[in-house]
Amino acid sequence: MYRIGVVTAMLAMLMLPAATVLGEGEGNGVYPYEPARQQTQMKAQIHRATELIGKDLVDSQGNDIGEIEEIVLTPRLDKVEYVAVKVDDSEHDHHALKLDSLTVREDKVAVNIDRDTLLNTNGFSDDNWPGMEGGRTGDMGASGMTPEGMTGRTQREPAPEFGFRRVSELDGMAIANHQGEDLGELEDLMIDMDSGVVAYGIVSYGGFLGIGSNLSPVPWASVDLRAQDEQLVIDATTDDLEALSFSDDDWPDFSDRQYTQRVFAQYDQSPYWEVYGFEEPAPAQGDRPMKEPKPEKPAEMPRE
Repeated sequence: MYRIGVVTAMLAMLMLPAATVLGEGEGNGVYPYEPARQQTQMKAQIHRATELIGKDLVDSQGNDIGEIEEIVLTPRLDKVEYVAVKVDDSEHDHHALKLDSLTVREDKVAVNIDRDTLLNTNGFSDDNWPGMEGGRTGDMGASGMTPEGMTGRTQREPAPEFGFRRVSELDGMAIANHQGEDLGELEDLMIDMDSGVVAYGIVSYGGFLGIGSNLSPVPWASVDLRAQDEQLVIDATTDDLEALSFSDDDWPDFSDRQYTQRVFAQYDQSPYWEVYGFEEPAPAQGDRPMKEPKPEKPAEMPRE
């Protein structure tokens, strides 16, 4: 009996370090245990700009309060600056909201504040859009620009002649390549709702007067604006468009990384989530430079 007790005690002592390490790993916070969420990426929330515009708007209480009127892009056209909404019975023509204050539902868009709070923020008139043609500019607060921020603060770079752009101003704009070949026109923009990045442009090409035309995605970072010509330019051919062609009644899933990797590979572009540093794994802190989507952009599209 004495020998059995000694052996049992020795085995317990041998097992103690292993149990202690396990306890540090999962129990006492030295190596906090993270469940599967650390290993599973959430699907990107990619939405068509033309489908967002016109959607009904509900407040944080679930009340119908208006609709989405316009999406306004930064001067570089690479991100959403603000979303213009119409609020019922407001004394203002429009109100400006940050994109991240909005959540897209099946048939509506919800804002994270109530109607009364919204009515007291960020109102502007038809002839005084923030950031456009002398319109007011300002910092965006939790759900939009603060009233104090809309009193004439200096607009950020680039130069004043390149102000914010409404998505509706780009809709239907002609697209050509650098050889001057007409490729089609801009059908839509795909917006990443989590980051505010304009991820893809949708080109309508072929057909006649819009009949029988096909659609094809292009990485938006590869598209340049020739402001003087009101024309979009991309380093592409019709063959590039054909390689990713789809029909209007069969849109691809732009949250599918396998598919979108093909889009970027077709145009020799880095995925935007890598360019802007949205996705792990990343280099050690401070070692990751911010890459520009396209350093060789021409002078007519200056950078912030």
